[in-house]
Amino acid sequence: MRIKKSYLKISLLILVLLFAIINYVFINPYSRSNTRRRKKIDVSDKSNWAADWDNSGQFSQHFLKDPVVNQYEFKFIHASEKACLNKSVDILVAMQSSVISFDIRRLARRAWSTQQSFRIIYVFFTGKAGDLDGLQNRIDYEAKGYGDLVQADIHDSAQNLSLISMSMLKWVAIYCPNARFVVKKVEDNWVDFPSIFQALRQKEIDYKHFIMGNSALVVQTPLQHAIHYHYKSIFEYNDSPFTLFAREPVYGFTARTAMVLFHATLRTKLFWKEDVFITGMAAHRARVAVFFDYSFVYK
Repeated sequence: MRIKKSYLKISLLILVLLFAIINYVFINPYSRSNTRRRKKIDVSDKSNWAADWDNSGQFSQHFLKDPVVNQYEFKFIHASEKACLNKSVDILVAMQSSVISFDIRRLARRAWSTQQSFRIIYVFFTGKAGDLDGLQNRIDYEAKGYGDLVQADIHDSAQNLSLISMSMLKWVAIYCPNARFVVKKVEDNWVDFPSIFQALRQKEIDYKHFIMGNSALVVQTPLQHAIHYHYKSIFEYNDSPFTLFAREPVYGFTARTAMVLFHATLRTKLFWKEDVFITGMAAHRARVAVFFDYSFVYK
């Protein structure tokens, strides 16, 4: 029995490697590393986010012809519309926050007040929970008092993180299009924002739309990720098993890419692993290149 299991594991490993090679060579040229030089992009042109580019594997509007499969009908309970209003923003830090993390948000705001070396603003994104012990009243008070909390009408749970991230993309496109870059992160890690800003700025020279993420760990495929963490998600995942993605808890992209990714998520079957869904499946559909940089190593 043990010998049969060993043969099964070896066979599965060979199959995974074979699919990875096929995907890299034939299927998914848009998510390769930056070893191939692309045509230079005029990054000052913001007139049309869906403008067609050349045929070298960069973003085009082809996916907009795909049918909408996710009817996004959630509204904002608190939109904090003025968080970016009339501001020049180098980095918008979109902080994924649990609805009950009042103390973490309070401590984060205190730490941010001493970290303003360049034009950066922070906004929390969360969902809603049952109104136990006046929880929603506390959220209402916090949102109105600080003006940096965006609450979507989505139940706050691990299964809904992809939906909350969709609300983040929608919010950026509507209320903060003036930002240069967006860095999406969870609330319990620290990153070096000056290094991240430098990496994003360098990549923007050649790319109008791109995603950049953590390279601290070996790049994993969604299938491997699913096997290791949540076996049942293998059956929920319905996309190329070797689409590269920027693994949580932090990744960045140009603010103009938010609208592209939001429309791509509307046309991509929902998958509850947020990093896989946004930076893998949706980015692949929109042909948004994914890169890995050590500036995104989290602490």
